[in-house]
Amino acid sequence: RMCTEFDLDDPSPGEALSSGVELNATGGSLGDGEINLEAKTQRFGDIIVEQFPVSFNGSTFTGFISYKAVYAKAQDEVYKAPLVLIYPNYAGIKRWDVEQAMFIAKLGYVGLAVDLFSSSVEYPCVEDVRNPPKNASSKQKIEHLTKAFTAYNNVLKHPKEWRQLMSLYLKEARKHAVVHPKYAAATGYCFGGQCVLEMVRNGDDIQGAVSFHGVLQSVPLKEPLDFASGKRFGFQPLKENEMPANDYNKNCKLLICNGELDAEVSQKSIQIFTKEMSMNGVTDWQFHTYSGAHHGFALGSQVWSNHYHPSADRRSSLAMINLFFEIWGETHPPKLYNVKANANQTPISPAAKI
Repeated sequence: RMCTEFDLDDPSPGEALSSGVELNATGGSLGDGEINLEAKTQRFGDIIVEQFPVSFNGSTFTGFISYKAVYAKAQDEVYKAPLVLIYPNYAGIKRWDVEQAMFIAKLGYVGLAVDLFSSSVEYPCVEDVRNPPKNASSKQKIEHLTKAFTAYNNVLKHPKEWRQLMSLYLKEARKHAVVHPKYAAATGYCFGGQCVLEMVRNGDDIQGAVSFHGVLQSVPLKEPLDFASGKRFGFQPLKENEMPANDYNKNCKLLICNGELDAEVSQKSIQIFTKEMSMNGVTDWQFHTYSGAHHGFALGSQVWSNHYHPSADRRSSLAMINLFFEIWGETHPPKLYNVKANANQTPISPAAKI
């Protein structure tokens, strides 16, 4: 569903579950109140959400940073929290991505939902533009997909600037008063999975990287992007001089959470990925495949383009949390005692029935 086949007559594409899955999770939002993408600062109980603007190449990119209010008083480095970058899917920043940052904050970290598109007249950072309503017409859906994938493809066509912007977010976030100066990880969904892998290839200073139903290689789509045709898109590889040099982060622990039925991740792409990582010294990687799960399995029903799968969503969330235990457990273990569900309201207790 990421790059090609959308049912424009389906009021909520991808929401149907695989047969035999019992759904007690809602696949809905955190329930802390509606997030306002235009507000500079918001508070939901003990969780603070702030806009996080970054200036790059003459444009402003506005992410959202979230943390527990208690950390605002932290002065000593010991009490500052690890940073977790959150990269959105093809559509860019929307409320769900901010909710994911809040979920990370509830775990005791600092979540930063990253904006890679900026806000323009053509594709503004407005919820109904980035995330069409369930009753959107076919015309509205085609318009959304065309604008979103044009922005997405523009990033892929300029990988040097893409990596520079992600590195800048990491650098600027480390200056925030509540962020630990060293501890950081990156997570991403769909296109966001490509982002975390590009950070690893770039050698960015992060200890962990998690891809949820992410594409494993970053090759631009062949234009024009005609969604009305219903056909899969081809690819347009870049020239060698357009590609950035790689400097792989060999110390990063890498977790790939993949759906068995993900049409965007072929067995060939998996083989290329595993060979690439191993040949370049990135040897601490895991590849989790979830049976019956499609592309978009970790996106809840509040995201228009999703294929929510509750057991895959729970297991991948727990795998991410376990990775945080591995990389920061001695000083900053995840705080799970009050966290019963993730951003989709999927129960994350190992004993939960879903």
